[in-house]
Amino acid sequence: MKNISRSLIIVFLLFALQAMPVAGFATVQSGWQQAGWLDNFEAAAEKARVGNRPLLVYFDALWCSWCQQYKREVLDRPEVQSFIQRHYVAVVVDFDARPDLFSRFGGVGLPFTVVLSAQGRPVNRFVGILSEANFLAMLQDSMERSGLQPVSDSDISDVVYAGEADRASYQRFRQAFLQHVDQLYSAQLATLAGQYESGATLKRPSPQTWWYLTKHGLWPQRVKKAVLAECDRLLDRQHGGFFNFLDSSSPEADYLESAKLLEANAWLIAWFASAAQTMPVARVVAEQSWFYLRDVLWDEKQGGFWQAQVADNEYYALAAAEKLKRSPPPVDKIKRADTNAQAAIALYRAGRELNNAEMKRYAVQTLDFVVAHLMQGDVLFHVRDTAGESVLAFPQDWFWLLLAAQEVGNGDQQRERKLKLLAMQAGAWLQQQMNKKSAAPLPPELIALIAASSCRPDAFLQLPESTCVWAIRQLRIEAETPPDVIVPGLLAWQAYLAGTAAH
Repeated sequence: MKNISRSLIIVFLLFALQAMPVAGFATVQSGWQQAGWLDNFEAAAEKARVGNRPLLVYFDALWCSWCQQYKREVLDRPEVQSFIQRHYVAVVVDFDARPDLFSRFGGVGLPFTVVLSAQGRPVNRFVGILSEANFLAMLQDSMERSGLQPVSDSDISDVVYAGEADRASYQRFRQAFLQHVDQLYSAQLATLAGQYESGATLKRPSPQTWWYLTKHGLWPQRVKKAVLAECDRLLDRQHGGFFNFLDSSSPEADYLESAKLLEANAWLIAWFASAAQTMPVARVVAEQSWFYLRDVLWDEKQGGFWQAQVADNEYYALAAAEKLKRSPPPVDKIKRADTNAQAAIALYRAGRELNNAEMKRYAVQTLDFVVAHLMQGDVLFHVRDTAGESVLAFPQDWFWLLLAAQEVGNGDQQRERKLKLLAMQAGAWLQQQMNKKSAAPLPPELIALIAASSCRPDAFLQLPESTCVWAIRQLRIEAETPPDVIVPGLLAWQAYLAGTAAH
């Protein structure tokens, strides 16, 4: 039974949200076609190749307020549209539908723009927004540079590789990770919001990293300050839930990206739950944030969590009394396999920390939703919306789901049967990857997830026997690798060493 102590404001939110129109992931592309943009990356890449024109790739999301502003103020300007139509093939990519492309091109935030040559080589990329004049200058410069070699995400000397799977290599890699995190720590903001070696700014919170530091007793004073800092920066004290990020490096000082994302909120709940033993305020915030997820993003009819409550900076800037006179931002009604799996992991961990049976029960129900509604046989879908549109899963989805199943346990026979089919599919794909001798390395996030899914000695979903050591050896930290990406790999390596020591 739900906690009956929810606030009147949350009740108002629920009532208002029920009256909102449904928004699916396909709506990200609405209006773009009129300006000549395509919405299928592969088709656009082929058109660019055949026409010998550069390809402009723009990553967008329904919940991203900066993206909406950028489209209005720059991309929709007549001079910009005219230049693009004359010289480029342009494609808009839904971030939620194609995280594989976002990862492939080294995306670290939205809005994200990439220019490719006609042959598909990266020529230019940037995160954030440009003025109209600077955007046009970038397009002109990219045309002139279209014959250059690809722009590397990071200099090879800046990459830290795991090497071997032994304990000495683990200690060296873990120390490199902590140095990477320390570089990103901002003493002024008391959290991880500094700059990478490349100069790019880390904007989104890093709750998995803070969870790791808290659980391992590292940076205890920084952890306490960071709990309070993230509450001050990102917590919506009136409505509940955490905003996406607060960018203090933006030209518009302290720009709030006011979308509330499922996975970010779930991991922040897990981190705060881990800090609750020494910080009572962390327990209170974790429980209140859980009420937000349960009351706003949970789908009562079918189960599972919606992806986000969309950004609306104008609404959140209003006084509390004024907000009550207006409808709150709608929920982006798509459900993603990877973020629901992350929510299952994070909520199960939080429920264990807080001895909260409701959190753990919802974690199991979330896993069951993904298996029952986003899987057909052994085929997993990355995302589905209320209109029935869907996108097939990417490898990240497989391994997040397998990891969630390991976290929750195997108490249900039907769920276990379907997950074993998925593990067989993932295992066959992994075997192909391990047999490739000269293929490009897999993204750091994917490698860490593969390691996490294959290195637990108590795993009931078996992947190829050699996967664990192979994945550990592929772990790496690049100049702009978000620290949360590395955490599952570190935990996997730690579990592997513990298992080998036990034997």
